[in-house]
Amino acid sequence: MTSTKKLFTTTAAAAAIATGALATTTVHADADTPESNSQATSQAPATSQATAQDKLANAQAALQSQQASQAAAMPQQLADKQAELTQQAQPRVDSENASYQQAVASQQAANSQAVANASQNITTPLQKQTLTAQENQLYSQKTQKLDAEHQQHLDGLKSAYDAQASQLNNQIQSQQTSEQQAHDQAIKDANAKLDSQIQDAQTSVDNLQSTVNNDQTEVTNAQNAVNQAQSQVDSATKALNDAKGDSQTSSQNNLPDAEMDDNGVGQFDIWKDTDPADQRKATFDANGQLTGQDAVEINEFAANVLNELRKSMGKPLLKVNQKSIDIATQTARMYDINDPEMESGHDHTILSALKNNNNLRAYSESACDGPAGTPGDTIADIKNNIYQQLISFINADADSNNGHEEALLGIKYGSADYFGVNVTKGATRYYTLGFNNPTDATGNFSLATNPSSTPVDNTAALTSALNSAKSALSGANSRLTSAKAKLTKDTDSLNAAKSTLATLKGTARPGDTSADTDSPAVKALKSKLSALTLTYQANVKKENDAYNQAKAKLTKDHQARLDQIKNKPENVDDVKAQNQKALDTLKKNHEAKLAAIKADITKQLEAYKQQLIAENAKKNQPLVDEINALKAEINKPAGSAKDVVNGDKDSYVTSDGKVITVDSDNATITSPKTVAYVAPTAKDNSLPQTGNSNSIALIALGAVASMLGLGLAKKREY
Repeated sequence: MTSTKKLFTTTAAAAAIATGALATTTVHADADTPESNSQATSQAPATSQATAQDKLANAQAALQSQQASQAAAMPQQLADKQAELTQQAQPRVDSENASYQQAVASQQAANSQAVANASQNITTPLQKQTLTAQENQLYSQKTQKLDAEHQQHLDGLKSAYDAQASQLNNQIQSQQTSEQQAHDQAIKDANAKLDSQIQDAQTSVDNLQSTVNNDQTEVTNAQNAVNQAQSQVDSATKALNDAKGDSQTSSQNNLPDAEMDDNGVGQFDIWKDTDPADQRKATFDANGQLTGQDAVEINEFAANVLNELRKSMGKPLLKVNQKSIDIATQTARMYDINDPEMESGHDHTILSALKNNNNLRAYSESACDGPAGTPGDTIADIKNNIYQQLISFINADADSNNGHEEALLGIKYGSADYFGVNVTKGATRYYTLGFNNPTDATGNFSLATNPSSTPVDNTAALTSALNSAKSALSGANSRLTSAKAKLTKDTDSLNAAKSTLATLKGTARPGDTSADTDSPAVKALKSKLSALTLTYQANVKKENDAYNQAKAKLTKDHQARLDQIKNKPENVDDVKAQNQKALDTLKKNHEAKLAAIKADITKQLEAYKQQLIAENAKKNQPLVDEINALKAEINKPAGSAKDVVNGDKDSYVTSDGKVITVDSDNATITSPKTVAYVAPTAKDNSLPQTGNSNSIALIALGAVASMLGLGLAKKREY
């Protein structure tokens, strides 16, 4: 060991003794000092090897110096920390001392008073004997009473249990007798019932077979009706398309769903509003809805369009008043607030409010989600949009099962004779209304007395005919669907009846064997009996537990009173002894609290010491890492046997630290033990296999390899 290491060891040991940190040292950087590696260094042939040894020595010296400084500083650091912790704990110590002194003073005063009153508290041995006898007699009386009450409770529980158990056993016996009798009768009845069921099942099969045959005939007839109705629809469609022309037909065939999504409604060229008076801007309120006279004019226009068609069909004409306009406006506003994008279609919450709030007996709603009236539109724009939407409802409503058409034309909801229309920001909504209160149906606006003067499509008759044909086709399809459904249902019933009949015929006849297991009723009664027994046992245990607890408390209280009598002072010295015992108890508690404060300081100081050790280790780690890296560099082989054979190097270091040097001119190999060989002849200076002038080294290396346990594992191939 070098003098530096001795100094470090001595200093570190002294620090460890003072701080208890010696056992925690885990750094082993000084295991190989410059002295201990002097031999290996002298053997290293390369300058880089010597440089690494110098760096290792410097790093080890730096680590030792740093560890020594840390060990020397730790005692003072711990002393400072202990002083700090002691100062922090001093208020607790002072508080405890003050509390103890106050408690001692109070106890001493009480002791003095006790000595002064000794004559009142002293109990003579004879008095103690009398008090003890009285306590024993009282304890005996209480014990006898407790035992008697306990036995009375147990007898009551047993009596109640016996009565209920006897009743349940009688019920079980009676139930078993009744069930056996019922079982015997059931066997007799079952055979008769089975015969009757087989007969009924056969009758059902026969009846259902007849029904299925009739159903098949009805399906055939309904299919023929569908085919005929489809032919009429095709004819009516062709007539209507011929009347409108090819371009308009294409437009109508591509009309979107008027109720859900009518963006890009087909453009009808049948009628356009060219009235110069209608080119004015429409009036909208702050909510984006038509207002004032413009709202009245638009409602009158829409009602006249529908009335033209209603008149041709013989349906009642619609009327418009301020009430119907207000209802449409208010409802549209509710939609604008709750569903501005019309995502939910018809909102039945809003529609229910419409009906209930306006005392309506009937109503309908038809909605198009575009185009609607928007600020900036003219009266002509709105009329054109409304006209196109209404015609779309009439001519292209099959995807909604013609529900809008039937409502607007009075085919359904015929009692709804008032009309209202208004717009939201994204939709136009049309309402037919029927008022319950006659006073609401007043103040009608003037409508066209001759509805034919209203500009409408001249294809209305053809449209009506087509719709009638579609309605007939829909009815025929409905009848066909119903007939097919009935055929399927009746066929299923027939198959089920056949299965039932087969099952009944294959059913084994009931025998006369009685059941081997208890019936549910008997099981229920036995379960009650078992539950009654468990309850009785639980109540007995509960009573015994209560008795034992009461007995234990009675005995404990009795013993406490006996101890109290026994401990009564018989003279002044006993009083003084009891007084001193109280002071001793105070002192013991006081010392325990001070010890706890001290232990807390010790625990915090130990934690601080471990913190210092960890911090020092963290500071030392870079040097430790450097030392380990240098050792790895020194110990790794410098070159290899292959380099020597190839002539690239004249020496190499083996993995165990041996340095092999090859002198090809003198045919020698220098190792920790020099080995000399006889120089080969000149003709051997160049081997034919390699042509390497250093191949003589291979011969020498082979000998050394054999000596050192090495092997030329692979033969070069050419």
